[in-house]
Amino acid sequence: MRLLKSHTVLALLGVLGLFVIALGCSNDGGNGSGDSNDNGGDTNNGSDTGKPDDSDTGKNNGSDTGKPDDSGRDTNSDSVPSGPVDLETACNSSWGVYDAEFGVCWRRGEVFKDTWYQALEACDDLVLGGHSDWILPTRQDFVNLLGGCDDDVLQMRSGYCDTCFGNVDSRCNSLFSFAPTWTHIPRGWTSETVKDRDDVAWKSNVQIAGQLKDMNIFFTCLRRVK
Repeated sequence: MRLLKSHTVLALLGVLGLFVIALGCSNDGGNGSGDSNDNGGDTNNGSDTGKPDDSDTGKNNGSDTGKPDDSGRDTNSDSVPSGPVDLETACNSSWGVYDAEFGVCWRRGEVFKDTWYQALEACDDLVLGGHSDWILPTRQDFVNLLGGCDDDVLQMRSGYCDTCFGNVDSRCNSLFSFAPTWTHIPRGWTSETVKDRDDVAWKSNVQIAGQLKDMNIFFTCLRRVK
């Protein structure tokens, strides 16, 4: 009887030993070498530099180019604000009137008079102040210069804006208050053709309206100041 009990105890101990050995092998296979794996939060996965990236610290980590990324989150931008305009050369007051709000230089002096076709050519050929990039103003250039335009003008129809000469409080008059007569104030042809009328272009002369292109009316030129 005692012998049977001894054999039973030995058998149970053997089974328990096998269970412990199997459990230990299972744990070793779960973590490899015992180090925490990459999914556990270790940033050094073999190919990692060990340095925090921009998303961790929000700072330039040394490999950053300094240019904003596609998400626009990087603030270390290469953009440089443009400097002030050199009016001495870009729009000298002896031959130009500078409109700082819209970055244009209007030709100073008495306006010309010719057809629309000749006006386009005259501005294109003009060399003044050492610049050859003079153009005929657009309709919007006159809207910007005059200010106070009614809804018809803003909706690309004929209409009225503020006047530019005399005892008036207008944006244009503040820029051209020196003008001796109304013939020294921008007016006349624009570079734009009226929609569905190839023979008619927009003009600014008291009213912003259409005018047959083969008529001789006033015009002036301007240049974009960059």
